[in-house]
Amino acid sequence: MVQHSFDDPLEGRVSSLEKVIKKLIRDSNKKQYNNEKIIWELKKEYDLALKDQAASIGRLENQVGKLAQLVCSRDNGELPSTTETNPKDLAHAITTRSGLNYKEPAYPKESETQVNSTPVTDQGDKEYGDNETIPTKERVRTYVPPIPFPERLKKEQMKKT
Repeated sequence: MVQHSFDDPLEGRVSSLEKVIKKLIRDSNKKQYNNEKIIWELKKEYDLALKDQAASIGRLENQVGKLAQLVCSRDNGELPSTTETNPKDLAHAITTRSGLNYKEPAYPKESETQVNSTPVTDQGDKEYGDNETIPTKERVRTYVPPIPFPERLKKEQMKKT
């Protein structure tokens, strides 16, 4: 009898399936390793940033502590013994946006105003007699604004009467 040798058709499929699965496992392991590497690098960066922030907070705490000691050492209600001078105290120039300088108008000094305010009796040739009036400056009438709601004022006056 002749025995027939025949190849199992599933055997070829299984071996190719095993190859695909092995390749998938190998690729997923590589990606997982790369992801873990990235995660560790990020963790190191965050740890460094956290240490820097902790050091900054420590320095700020020291500064606040020193300020608190200075404030506590001074008595309540007293000003410091040395005052600071205003650096802009002597700045008298005014400059506009366009760069032009503003010149302050000349004010008469006190001695000049007193001399001008005294009446001058010597008018030269002209003297005023009894019949002539002395010229005076015209008085400027003050501005009286109109009533904003005249109807309302009339109604109130009508109610009062």
